[in-house]
Amino acid sequence: MSRRILYIIDSLKIGGAEMLLLGLLDAVAARGDEAHVAYFSPGPLEEEVRVRGVGLTRLSRRGLRDPRAVIRALRLIRDWRADLVHTHLVKRSRRATRRSDRPPSPDHHPAQYRSVAAEP
Repeated sequence: MSRRILYIIDSLKIGGAEMLLLGLLDAVAARGDEAHVAYFSPGPLEEEVRVRGVGLTRLSRRGLRDPRAVIRALRLIRDWRADLVHTHLVKRSRRATRRSDRPPSPDHHPAQYRSVAAEP
């Protein structure tokens, strides 16, 4: 059964979490699942995500502290019907967990993400 996975990340600039995201998108596609990326700040990896055929949503042009971004994220989760919301960075994860009707999943290290994403 195909899953719809929404990734929420601060930016699409070149960095560790962003590069990890690209690897996760490749693994999701290989499994036959569908992904969508929501972000705050654009960057050079925006085109890398588009090339993979993944949808993109910019949550705010005002940055991470825009309270309306939370409303946009909740609407995206509802309207896109995400089965799983994967956030990067602890601060963002805690905010998302407080607003979710589902229990939080345990934190993992990047090596664990790769192995979990690659499992059939």
